[in-house]
Amino acid sequence: MESNVRLRKALRYIKKNNKNLTNARLAEILGYKSKTYLSSLGVSGVTISDDFLEVLKEKYNISPEWIKTGAGEMLIPNLKSELTELLSIPPNKHLILIAFLLRKFAAFESHYYGELYEDRLKKLVEEAKVFSQQEI
Repeated sequence: MESNVRLRKALRYIKKNNKNLTNARLAEILGYKSKTYLSSLGVSGVTISDDFLEVLKEKYNISPEWIKTGAGEMLIPNLKSELTELLSIPPNKHLILIAFLLRKFAAFESHYYGELYEDRLKKLVEEAKVFSQQEI
């Protein structure tokens, strides 16, 4: 797949996930005065500037490397979106999520620092359970 085809795919993705976003408005958000530049990028053989790709990355987490070469994924994972997704779980599941993350951390840390972390994290999970049942 050519870079222009990947770019068109990325622009379609952006518009699909941002309701009521027109080409003109998208061009404006990306720093262009008219939608003509966006339209020209869809044509095979037209060079896509690194500045344009950097703006796509900053505004929409679109990978410049993916557009240029096809390597990796279209979207760059970002911590904010991953945390937002995790925190959208129902409040009664937060403790379960925290315990899961602590266990994952323990597995990672114990690989480097031994079983000491496993014991500390078990205690921390128990303390979190007690704390979660307290009235605030």
